[in-house]
Amino acid sequence: MPATTPPARYDLPWKTALTHAFRDFMAFFFPDIAAEIDWRRRPRFRDKELAGISMSGEADSRVADKLVEVCWRNGSVHWILIHIEVQAQRDASLPRRMLDYNYRIFNEHVLPVSSLVASHNPFAWITLAHLRTQQAGHDPNELYAAKWQCTKLMYQHGWNKKRILAMFYVINWMMVLPEPHQRRYWQAVLDLNKEHEMRPFNPLEQMLVNDGIKEGLEQSVRQGRVQGRQEGLELGRKEGALALLERQLTRRFGALPKTVQRKLAKADLPQLEAWSDLLAEAESLQQVFK
Repeated sequence: MPATTPPARYDLPWKTALTHAFRDFMAFFFPDIAAEIDWRRRPRFRDKELAGISMSGEADSRVADKLVEVCWRNGSVHWILIHIEVQAQRDASLPRRMLDYNYRIFNEHVLPVSSLVASHNPFAWITLAHLRTQQAGHDPNELYAAKWQCTKLMYQHGWNKKRILAMFYVINWMMVLPEPHQRRYWQAVLDLNKEHEMRPFNPLEQMLVNDGIKEGLEQSVRQGRVQGRQEGLELGRKEGALALLERQLTRRFGALPKTVQRKLAKADLPQLEAWSDLLAEAESLQQVFK
């Protein structure tokens, strides 16, 4: 049976991107509003308040919402509700959902893909990845080609390692490849690193381990046993998830307390993945480990 791509996940990549680069998001989609915001005062994400006013308690992987408190240049405080809803096709019943409407106008009428490729704003790149994912559908070869194009563009933009790591999170949540295609993708990324004479950074190496390229496959070749490969894959995935989560927690909240380090060391892979999902919206360590 030919490989097919798993369902695309849109909510977490958009939420992560909004948290990481909210100013870039506003500048790209709403430049007039961005010009009125006093960026010297850090925006505050009001996720608790948003949860309290949500119209539905059920999570929807097609929807990403963010409620952000910002200060205008005149000193007044405003809350901005960002609602992103992924639609397979245009839906006439949704014109009042302003960001979704804005996104579709942007998608279909305003900016061609060539402009997205040329722009250095990270949200141009994220939007391009989003559009390419929809265009590829469930064809793994088309999605691989689209993901590889977006990855090469990411390196060409000359972003720093912190931003590249965040964008790797986004693209791997959004553009989910079958395992053989994903292994091929990571090998191509390693070659691209060498081409750009970049030192591989630990999270990227751990992502490779997460896909079983180092631990699982090497152990399988050495021992010639399926069991060895499976054990190696599982170990690699856990180590990769742990390294990435530790790095992101440290960047968001500073040095980790020993109690948190012990929790991470003892956790299994499903628990690490659950904490990673919570990190996208958490404003404190307590919210991650609640």
